[in-house]
Amino acid sequence: MDAKGTALRRTLSGLAGLLALLCVAVVTAPHLAPALAPASWTAADRITDRDASVSMAAREAALALTTYDYRSIDADVATLRRLATGMFQHDLGSYGTALSSASRRMKSVASGSIDKVGIGKIAGVAAVVDVAATKRRSDAATGSHPKTATIEYLFHLTLTRIGDHWLVSALRVAVAS
Repeated sequence: MDAKGTALRRTLSGLAGLLALLCVAVVTAPHLAPALAPASWTAADRITDRDASVSMAAREAALALTTYDYRSIDADVATLRRLATGMFQHDLGSYGTALSSASRRMKSVASGSIDKVGIGKIAGVAAVVDVAATKRRSDAATGSHPKTATIEYLFHLTLTRIGDHWLVSALRVAVAS
């Protein structure tokens, strides 16, 4: 074997070893990073994850409050109850009954959208979140031309963490239009 072939073989062997080391670093980095990173980085990640969970729970609750269909109203109310806890869950009994009855009578179909979410405060297992939402509702039982309405809401939600889930424990509603 000549000198060029030996040098090329050594270079390729060196590159293969470097590539193997790089692969090991990529695979182990996520496991080593928390131990090597400053505690403030992982704390910031936990806060970011918590805020995202609170925001998602508030969005889901606001959509459940503004989206329903008279043909599936029982399932829609059950979804709302699943997102609730405490006194709010208890109060949903009468609200759910009234919503079901009125929805069926008017043949209402409502579609909600979230305009904005703002986290006011999070302390321990409690969070206060404001959600601006819009509901577009159509009532087919009003004659040959369905009556439509657009209603803007500001939901002031108090969320309580139960296990891994943030659930609505109190609700105040302001109607903007």
